[in-house]
Amino acid sequence: MLKTIHAEERFVTVAMLGLLVVALFVVSRYDYLLFHGLMEMVSVVICASIFFLTVHARRHLENAALRLLGVAFLSISLLNLLHTLAYKGMGVFPGYDANLPTQLWVALRQMSAVTFLLAALLLGRKVRLDIAAGAYAVLTAALIWAVFTGNFPDCFVEGRGLTPFKIRTEFAAMLMLAWAGVLFYRRREYFDSTVVPLLLSSITLSALAGVAFSVYVGVYDLSNFTGHMLLLFSALCLHRAVFVTGVSTPYALISRKLREAEAQFRGIVENSAEGLFQMDREGRILAANPAFARVLGYGDAALALGQPLSRHFPGGPQEFRQVVEPALEGSKVLQHELAAQRLDGMRVWLSLSVLPAQGEEAQRLNGSLRDISTQVQMENLRQDVERILQHELRSPLSGILGLGRVLSEDTTLPPTVRDMGGMIADTGWRLLRMTDESMALRRLEEGTYIPELGPVELLEVLERVRMWHATLSGRKALEVRLLLDGEATQAGSSCLVRADEHLLEHALSNLLKNALEATPKGTTVTVRVDSPHEGAVSGHAAQFWQGDPAKAVHVVIHNLGEVPKDVRGRFFERYATSGKTAGTGLGTHIARLAVLAQGGGIAFTSSASEGTTLHVILPGAERKVPVAP
Repeated sequence: MLKTIHAEERFVTVAMLGLLVVALFVVSRYDYLLFHGLMEMVSVVICASIFFLTVHARRHLENAALRLLGVAFLSISLLNLLHTLAYKGMGVFPGYDANLPTQLWVALRQMSAVTFLLAALLLGRKVRLDIAAGAYAVLTAALIWAVFTGNFPDCFVEGRGLTPFKIRTEFAAMLMLAWAGVLFYRRREYFDSTVVPLLLSSITLSALAGVAFSVYVGVYDLSNFTGHMLLLFSALCLHRAVFVTGVSTPYALISRKLREAEAQFRGIVENSAEGLFQMDREGRILAANPAFARVLGYGDAALALGQPLSRHFPGGPQEFRQVVEPALEGSKVLQHELAAQRLDGMRVWLSLSVLPAQGEEAQRLNGSLRDISTQVQMENLRQDVERILQHELRSPLSGILGLGRVLSEDTTLPPTVRDMGGMIADTGWRLLRMTDESMALRRLEEGTYIPELGPVELLEVLERVRMWHATLSGRKALEVRLLLDGEATQAGSSCLVRADEHLLEHALSNLLKNALEATPKGTTVTVRVDSPHEGAVSGHAAQFWQGDPAKAVHVVIHNLGEVPKDVRGRFFERYATSGKTAGTGLGTHIARLAVLAQGGGIAFTSSASEGTTLHVILPGAERKVPVAP
């Protein structure tokens, strides 16, 4: 037991225990009955506390031996209490002599020794507390019944002392305790290093107590006093073992982990590049990290405490309330960007995030802020450059395109010159489309593109798109088949969709170009259009189309190429490409944005055996019938 106490406290502990022994010895010489009552009541309390410790610490106390000992000591404490009340001179049970307390003593001693041995044998196994408690309750009731009804052997005879039965049972208990001690030592790997000495000390002291209890003649003898003192220290050792295993060690481990976690999270907060803070519902700062102070111009985080966050809002408290109101009213996370003012008056762009605290701190708001001034400046610069390039390039590109067309259409020029003019026109047209595509992509991503929706002849758009990519299909010896409702399109075939014609061209051109690049040489790319009817949208396409299937046009683009597995999950994302020597990976991303902007839907399936199939759903449109004048 002393090994578990700090070294500087050992001397004091030993001295106090020595004084306790001396004091109890003096009490025993003065009034042995008082001494016995004090000793046994203390033992009863210790044994009962071992049981309650075991019950309350059962989630942490997985050792089978300690669990069994803990349950058994409730029964032992009950027998010990009856032994105390039945002791000679107490007068609680009239008509009984000193044999009654001795019988109860033998019963609890045997129960204790058997439990120690059984606990050692059960190491490494699971012990259910409810079953163990029930078994000990039945055993205790049977022993009490046997003692009080005269069915238990005599253990003490007035004038003669202890009976042979009592002496033999004490030695039997000592043998079982010795056996248990050997088993515990051999299986010490099941215990913490501080617990094994406590268990062995408890067993040794209990066995020595048995020696003392087997030689006394009178119940007030010195050997009886010695046995009681040894049993008291034995119970204290076992109590300490259960406490260390079930309470002290687990909670010390939890405490250490909490301190480590606190230090870890404190380090994360203190070293975080983001400003982290907590404020009350009025906006006063309650806690902040160094990054918060650095972003807003405070010399130290402590200087920010108690300051209103609204002082950094250009509109003051009124703007602060408007911005933070959604977070104050509910549990939603507030995300907001603002041009805030530092203490030195400089303007800084911040990304602010606020979330109401939970639990006991529900009246507080937790937040973070990040300086995004550099990102805002770079984004503004990017947009300015894009606008300049897109607007300034259109005029010269239009001139180059017009010149190329003039040269290609001038029949007075030699064929070689006309061909070169066609190449110039084609290159200019491609550059112009790339510029328009870049502008459209930016506006689509920003949500500022407003499509001009109206009836569009889908088959004409598909035919134009097919002609645009004729060079690519010819180079790979590919056939592009255009079908309407499963049949090849004919002159006069028609299928109207409600779309933005320019945006639709962008989407279908990117999707067809992607299919032509992915399919093997010499194969066929099929573009099938299913006009509006009840079965036009079915199968996989029906999973992402929420509108009326009878009013939708289904475009299916199929090729024999397979989308690589590493790309499938991000097929429609920016820069999703694999295995291509050219291309930006923006084609399917632009197509998806364009289709969604027109109220449509898009998805795909791909496998090695079936190839890749793109599904595009667009709202159908009715042909306008001219009104007679």
